[in-house]
Parts: sequence; C-alpha cells; structure tokens
Amino acid sequence: MKIRNISLGIATVMVGAIGLNLNRAHATELSKRTVEQAVDGKDIYMKSCKECHGVLGAPTKASLRKYEKIQNFTDSSFFTKRKDSELTEAIEKGKGRDMKGFSEKLSKEEIHAVMLYIHTLAKKA
Repeated sequence: MKIRNISLGIATVMVGAIGLNLNRAHATELSKRTVEQAVDGKDIYMKSCKECHGVLGAPTKASLRKYEKIQNFTDSSFFTKRKDSELTEAIEKGKGRDMKGFSEKLSKEEIHAVMLYIHTLAKKA
C-alpha cells in the first residue's frame, strides 16, 4: 500500500511539473517579444538613463538636488497614474527643461523598449 501511495505521489508531482512547464512555455511564447524588448530596454536604460534615474530606478541624491521633478521608477504609483503612451512621449520628446528628448538618439523601437523596461523597476506594493 505504501508503494502505491508513493507511486501515485510521484505521478502527481510529475503531472504537476509537466503542467507547470506547459503553462510556462505558453506564457513564455506569448510574452517572448515583450521580454526581449525589456531586456534591450535595460541595456539602453543603463547607457542613457541611469546617470539621473539611478541603476535601479531611484534617482541619485545628486539628481534629486539638481532636478526637482525627477521621477522615481521604483514607485508603482508612478505607473498607475500614467499611460504607456505618456511615458513613451516623455522619453521621446523630453520633459520640461530638465530632461531632453531621445527621439534623435533612439529609434521608436528602442524608446518603446526603455518604456517597457522601466515598468520592471517598480516595486510591488
């Protein structure tokens, strides 16, 4: 009887693991392009944005002193108050006199990738 229970338990674990892998594979396929864009966005962010917005999305102390309205991407409420199109526009055209736009330095795809990446910096509430 113990042998059957163990076998049944192993079979359940194996089926569960296969189901989990199938779900992950499906989710991975559906979001593969988005993930790739966010990864590309990270590279661009590290080259173009981290100096002011910080490596992890929180502005550096120097940036906070220099730019009063600099955004903190670790604050999840920042994203709930803005549409992706607004974020894309800010990256593309700049914001106020402190943040210059990147439309001449980055393609639309690269700007979109940065927008996707900064979403990953928000801390879960």
